Amino acid sequence: AAIFTKMDAIYDYLNANWHAFHAAWPCSDHWFITAFLTAAHAAVWIPFNAFLFIIMYWGPAASYFEKYKIRKGRLPPWRLVKQCLIEMVINQAIIFPLATYFLLPFATPKGIYRTGDLPGLGEILTHLFITALLNDTIFYWAHRLLHSNNWMYRNFHAQHHRFVETIGIASEFAGPVESIFANLIPTFLGLILCRVHVVTGAIWLFYRIGETVESHSGYVFPWTPFQLPWGIGARGHDYHHSHNKGVYGMYMFWDRIMGTDAEFRSYVKQENEAAKKKGQ
Repeated sequence: AAIFTKMDAIYDYLNANWHAFHAAWPCSDHWFITAFLTAAHAAVWIPFNAFLFIIMYWGPAASYFEKYKIRKGRLPPWRLVKQCLIEMVINQAIIFPLATYFLLPFATPKGIYRTGDLPGLGEILTHLFITALLNDTIFYWAHRLLHSNNWMYRNFHAQHHRFVETIGIASEFAGPVESIFANLIPTFLGLILCRVHVVTGAIWLFYRIGETVESHSGYVFPWTPFQLPWGIGARGHDYHHSHNKGVYGMYMFWDRIMGTDAEFRSYVKQENEAAKKKGQ
């Protein structure tokens, strides 16, 4: 009973501070939600990519982190990196906040993105689970469709695959059609259907952006909060970019069921066996 009393006290404390924070906001709820979600997106995207740039391009750091790099000694063309970086800065500073602001009226007619009392842990975990499941399902099939149809690939997805050697900022390097149908809808549909609290939305966005940046990073880090045991991860997505096929999902679920990770698993097995022989 004591532990539940303590948990209730912690919740009351957090809830009171949340209401104080919300009450201090000088503008409307519409602007509050826009700013809160934009901050959640930027809070992981900017520092994570800054860290990746340091370990990729700064000599001492690059030397130390080379042991975690998947494609050792290889970097994407600098001209492409600069183009992507410019587009992503515009996306972070202008496109994402404006899209959030103008799309919110369509997403909030029935209390979606609530700003009242904080949700309980059970509600947060349930909503995150549903959102992640929907995200993986829609992303897998949308992504696979973009690869299955030559016309769609050429017109909508080829831009993203200009990166053969992946880099974190390339995670959102896509045209408007792909951005909407393969990124925005999978990412946000679960939040809308579950009518989540804005804090749950921010937690999901922070995790999802961190996961996709790391998947495109080109590094397999042994200490990461973003890659789950059942996730495709950086190794899987690096294979997808370098071979331009297979491993279409965020998690292993659909790829394993549909067999679209078979070649990747065979590739990993061969690499592991080669490394084992080399070490003998």
